[in-house]
Amino acid sequence: MTAANQQQGAQHSLANFGIAILARGAAKLRGDRLCLVEEGEFGGAAITFAEFDRLVGSFAARARECGLTPGERVLVFGAARIGVIGAVIGALAAGLEPVIVPAHADATTLSLLAQSSAATAIFWPSQYGDEALEPLIFEAAAKAPDIRLVASLGPDQCDGAVDFSFISLLLEPGSGVVLARDAAARIGFLTRPRDLAPQIVFLSQQRLVEQALDIVAQIRIAPGQPVASLLSPASLAGFIAGPVAALLAGTPLHMQAPFDSGAMLTMLDKIGPAHLVAPDAILPEIARSGLLESAVLESLALARQAAAFATPFGESKTPIVRLSAGEDGVLHIGQAAPFARAS
Repeated sequence: MTAANQQQGAQHSLANFGIAILARGAAKLRGDRLCLVEEGEFGGAAITFAEFDRLVGSFAARARECGLTPGERVLVFGAARIGVIGAVIGALAAGLEPVIVPAHADATTLSLLAQSSAATAIFWPSQYGDEALEPLIFEAAAKAPDIRLVASLGPDQCDGAVDFSFISLLLEPGSGVVLARDAAARIGFLTRPRDLAPQIVFLSQQRLVEQALDIVAQIRIAPGQPVASLLSPASLAGFIAGPVAALLAGTPLHMQAPFDSGAMLTMLDKIGPAHLVAPDAILPEIARSGLLESAVLESLALARQAAAFATPFGESKTPIVRLSAGEDGVLHIGQAAPFARAS
């Protein structure tokens, strides 16, 4: 067997484990190393791999204490936040099926999604940026008869909502919590998320891990090389190329939201050469900044919903790949020449 075949076999064997189990394995290997960082206007938090494992375990334990059982579906706010990533993977650790909802969803959309998915819980922040979201959470829950748990992801506690903020969860001994060992629980993503009645596609953890491993291989993410994401984890490309790929590569993920070109340049300058995951729409801005001709980027992954990319680009010293998600939930990964960094 060749070395390439052996590596491919090892990659496929990883896909047999649940994402929460893979996170625990990463914590054992590199517990004190940086795992997740919030950047941008409302950022400032950071946690290690060991702390992330504790966050995931504590979330699973608290979800069980609240009466949630394996197989139930829950709605999770889809913003680039540590608590959100912990909630999605923590839900999987409890055997739940999280549906990641874009941050722009209003109460009507949220209640429709809760009813169509038969969700039994909503995990939502009390505030996002300058906007208070507490009224939205309870309005949506009141319209969805199956909802029996409303949980706050912080930063503030809400009357009538159970506290699932990552700060409170990190105070619990989550590293010893027994996690769901199989990968049976799926994750729900919205297709055409800005439609009045968006549809949900449920994807297996195995598929997500396999596609993340493909991304790690194609853009050659080495352990310790940071990944910087400008995408929401509510998007398929954002979740796979962001937290899942970084977790599998054993490298820190820096999440920036909302997007600001100046903040992006500051972040990349601070963290050193990095792999950037960004929406295709901002490629002209990236090109104007000179990033494609510099050594700041190890690679650039450009994502959009449709399979066709409208944004043209010229010569680049930075390896570029295209990520496009179909309505069937398949993430298509394509190289965009020139892939090899020019000398």
